Amino acid sequence: LLRHLTALDGLAVPQEQVVLFGQSIGCAVAVEMALRGFGGWVILLSPFASLHSMAVSAYPFVQPALDLMPFILLDKFDNLAKVGRVRRPSLVLHGTDDEIVPMAQGQEVAKGLPNATFGSLEAAHHNDVWDPKFGVIGKVSNFLKTGTV
Repeated sequence: LLRHLTALDGLAVPQEQVVLFGQSIGCAVAVEMALRGFGGWVILLSPFASLHSMAVSAYPFVQPALDLMPFILLDKFDNLAKVGRVRRPSLVLHGTDDEIVPMAQGQEVAKGLPNATFGSLEAAHHNDVWDPKFGVIGKVSNFLKTGTV
């Protein structure tokens, strides 16, 4: 789909006009597509560092099992291992009260991105970030226009 969007024999949308957006687990897809050369911008909303870090965060007792049998996590979704190679301007937004993905993981992802801006969404949880009071649409729009939140 992204190839068709940007190909000259497709829709021919310039790469710099394509925004790769991911929310939560969708951040893994956005990061991977950026690494594959798609998009001009990356927007990550509530990203996690890796599936391993999420499993341990949610269920600390699984750490010994993961140490002994790392293969039980078939998908790694290791955003932190990949983001250092993403060269596009990036915005990471994360709710301060996210009860699913700790904000510290979003901050870690932002620190790993070479061209990232981080913005916290004060009092936002994981599933209410689109509430207009948090201003996500305005923050994304402003970032795409000015490069700042």
